[in-house]
Amino acid sequence: MKNGASLIFKGLAHFLFSWYTRFILIEEVVIMTQPKFIKSMKIPSLENCLNVVKSCQNFISKVEIVDGVEIISFSYRLASFSDFDRQFARNLRSISFEKNTGKIVCLGFHKFFNYGENPFTEEKVISKWNPCGVFEKVDGSLILFFMVNGNLHAKTKMNSYSEQAQIAMEIVNRDSFFKGQIINDIENGFTPMFELISPRDPHVLNYNCVEELRYIISRNMTDGKYEIHSFNTIAVEQYHYSLSEVLDICVNDKIKNIEGFVVHFTNGEMVKVKTKLYIQNHHIRDNILNKRIVAEMILEEKIDDAKNQFRHSPYLIKFIEMIEKDVVNRYNEFLNNAQNFYNSNKELERKAYAIKAKSVFSDITFGLAIELFLNQLIDEKKFKKRFLRYWKDTENIEVVVNTEDEDN
Repeated sequence: MKNGASLIFKGLAHFLFSWYTRFILIEEVVIMTQPKFIKSMKIPSLENCLNVVKSCQNFISKVEIVDGVEIISFSYRLASFSDFDRQFARNLRSISFEKNTGKIVCLGFHKFFNYGENPFTEEKVISKWNPCGVFEKVDGSLILFFMVNGNLHAKTKMNSYSEQAQIAMEIVNRDSFFKGQIINDIENGFTPMFELISPRDPHVLNYNCVEELRYIISRNMTDGKYEIHSFNTIAVEQYHYSLSEVLDICVNDKIKNIEGFVVHFTNGEMVKVKTKLYIQNHHIRDNILNKRIVAEMILEEKIDDAKNQFRHSPYLIKFIEMIEKDVVNRYNEFLNNAQNFYNSNKELERKAYAIKAKSVFSDITFGLAIELFLNQLIDEKKFKKRFLRYWKDTENIEVVVNTEDEDN
């Protein structure tokens, strides 16, 4: 009888274990490695974008007057991996609409990540994807073209009047055939994307004083699919490497004067892989233990490279992420508090506004509120410098960093 009960118990235990591993664990793995990222890739409407901005302070919008039309663009500011774990979020990366009509006029790349940067791009996840293209990642500025009132315009992620956008328009205006190709692509429902290389817009790599637009890809503004079209300009290099070959090239710097690669997969995903030399040229490895430098990298949106470089060093990743959380939360809180105060009190006279602001704010938010009143906008480049000085004096992050497990 005891033997029979024992066999029944073993059989039941085996059944429960099999059921758990086949269904529960599989479901947990799917949830862990495929968060809401499938839904986050859907093409959002203007209303969807506004709702994402309302739900998370790390997503932002900006309105510009282009050809007499209000154009609203959306992107993110210092957003973390988890911020994109929400519907539509990954397409808030330079997407633009006519504000009054809700018509989409520009759809750039969806948000994608470095290889190994987070749980979604770990080797065990990506190894199940099928690569379908490998493209050179050019070290320039991303330029997107769009049409308003029948006229062609260029923009960077959030700015139609940036120096880079102006240089891009200078280039296309010198070649009417090239300009016509871009206009035709847009009229067919696509956003053509280019990388601007120019000595007037210096980056890490040197392209021998060349000034040109290198064609990357076009994206359908209706379904979000990517297509390669033909343009009268140089296109980024395409390769027939496997993912393992890409990793080998980048780790061992087998190709010189290249930032890295963007690998496309059949499921619509992409990952960035940058060369070891390129990352080192940003001085990431030498400076990573300096909290102020890490904070500066976060504000300049360069911290992803560091996290990828040290993905095998849990202590360093913990160190970076604690600083990142503190910097991002406090930086956005200052900006949002100042903006909300200005929106509620901008009708006051200058003296009354200043007195009220002084009674509400005792930190650097007061200066931001005054700047908004005087200029209707904040010079974030200057504020980042002030913020870094303030943050250095007030941060209280204590992390013991063990560098013995660094991947040398």
